[in-house]
Amino acid sequence: MMKFALFFLFVFQTLFLIECSSSKNAVVKKRILGIWAVRGDTVVNDFKIEEDSIYYIDQEKYYKYFLTKEDTLIINVGGFLEKYKILIPHADTMIWVNTDMAKTYFIKSK
Repeated sequence: MMKFALFFLFVFQTLFLIECSSSKNAVVKKRILGIWAVRGDTVVNDFKIEEDSIYYIDQEKYYKYFLTKEDTLIINVGGFLEKYKILIPHADTMIWVNTDMAKTYFIKSK
């Protein structure tokens, strides 16, 4: 009986953690959807983040992406996976941190 209770507790905790990470992922995805531009950039490098892809307006190309539970954005660019940690300090500001810890700041278009 004790083993069954421990097993049930383990399953419950696992499902709870999966649900929390899925909910967090949904919140992050909702916040990143829209048109973004590099902050301070004089060249138009706007891109639109949609449900399952990023559309680079100047290139007229779509790239598939997904979010991990750790708020990491992974973009498939021609078979090469680019990874960025996403920070959203304000509703209209997004920061991508690459694997070298370099930051790129984006402003959301209205």
